[in-house]
Amino acid sequence: MELALNEIKIQAKKLLKELPHNSAVQHSLRKPLNSFALAEPNNLQLKHCLALVSHQLGFNDWRQSQC
Repeated sequence: MELALNEIKIQAKKLLKELPHNSAVQHSLRKPLNSFALAEPNNLQLKHCLALVSHQLGFNDWRQSQC
C-alpha cells in the first residue's frame, strides 16, 4: 500500500514540474484545474497535483487515496 502512495506522490511531483511548461497537459486538465480557482498554472502547488492524480486514479481526493 505504501508503494502505491509513493507512486501517487511521484506522479504528482512530475505533474507539478511539467504543467506550467506544457500547454497540451494544461489543456487536457483545464476542467479539473478550474475547480481550484487558480489564476494561472504557475500558482499550482503540490497539494493540487496530489488531488489531480488521485482523482485520475478514481479517488475523490488525496485524503481518500491515503485511506
